[in-house]
Amino acid sequence: STSAAMITAGIGILSLIWNITVRYKKWQSLIEISPKSYSNQEVAQTYFDDTGISARAKLVLATEISRTRTALTRINDSVSSLDEITLITKTEASKTAVAVEEQGSATQQIASAVTEMSQAIQEVAEKIEANSQSAELAISNVDSGAQLAGEALRVIHDLNESVRSISNTVEELAESTTQIGQAADLITSIADQTNLLALNAAIEAARAGEHGRGFSVVADEVRALASKTRESTDQIHAVVQQLSKRASLAVEASRQGEVAAKEGVEVVDRTKNALSEIKEAVKQITDMTFHMSAAVEEQSSVAEHINQQIIDIADGATHTKDASNQSLEAAENLEKTVGIFRSLIARFAIK
Repeated sequence: STSAAMITAGIGILSLIWNITVRYKKWQSLIEISPKSYSNQEVAQTYFDDTGISARAKLVLATEISRTRTALTRINDSVSSLDEITLITKTEASKTAVAVEEQGSATQQIASAVTEMSQAIQEVAEKIEANSQSAELAISNVDSGAQLAGEALRVIHDLNESVRSISNTVEELAESTTQIGQAADLITSIADQTNLLALNAAIEAARAGEHGRGFSVVADEVRALASKTRESTDQIHAVVQQLSKRASLAVEASRQGEVAAKEGVEVVDRTKNALSEIKEAVKQITDMTFHMSAAVEEQSSVAEHINQQIIDIADGATHTKDASNQSLEAAENLEKTVGIFRSLIARFAIK
């Protein structure tokens, strides 16, 4: 707008100078008028006095001089205004150049910051992608772990059933051992009674003398058999006692195994539940990672858009700087033109 005002003012001044030049030439034509230029001698004498200059010409000349003085005043005022506009234009152009230079430096810093931000966003995107892959791998591992936990749970259930069956069998064996012990005790009692009867029979045979000798032999054999039976039942009883102790230990071990199997089932079940919770948590992390990835992608797009806008601003600043330099150059040229105008006005100074 300032340049347009300067151009308009310059055109106006040139127009005024042109008018003054035309009027100056008109003065010369009036001054050079002589009576010989008129065909009617009486008319010529009417318009000319003794000095050879017409009163009419003097009047016209005075009018033109007044108009010219007014025009020169207007030109001088316009030149002064143009000089002020030129000074303002130079000042503003210089300020604009400095501001544009500062803006260019700031824009360069912003562009560098945006570039670094874009690189950081890219690194974040790569890390998010890596985390997403790790999360997917974790989900796969959790699924495998849950499957193994399910298989372990089935195995422990089967083991628990086997331990329970063994426990029942051992308990039955303990009962059978008890029954064997009871039978051995009965046999021992019978052997003791048989031994006592054999002893009584031997005593009676001894009393019978020769008549009871054969019966005494039989009584001795029965007593010997009863003794062997007692020894055998004692051995059986000892074996039964050992077997009973071991059966009791086996029953206790089976019960402990059953308890451990139950605890194992509970542990595996809790592990399976924990794996399910881990899987759910990893899925949530995966979803969050997906949203973060989308947000980072959007931020990357925004950063790219900002970078493009900064480039456009830098280009605009370059154009503004060029225009400012052109305005400064035009102001300097106009300042020279104003000097020329002042020289021309000085030539037309009228006292």
